[in-house]
Order: sequence, then C-alpha cells, then structure tokens
Amino acid sequence: MGEMHNYPSELLTLIAHLKKFPGVGGKT
Repeated sequence: MGEMHNYPSELLTLIAHLKKFPGVGGKT
C-alpha cells in the first residue's frame, strides 16, 4: 500500500459528487 494518494478518475469523480451533498465533504 503506497498508492493511496493515486485515486483513479472514477473515484475522484465520485468524491466530487459526494461533496455536492450536505453532510459529506467536511460538514459533519
């Protein structure tokens, strides 16, 4: 394990979508 910072494009897109939802992305 060492490529934890190398997220695939699909995961990056998923994270971007999650950030659009309230409560997800830092707002706990």
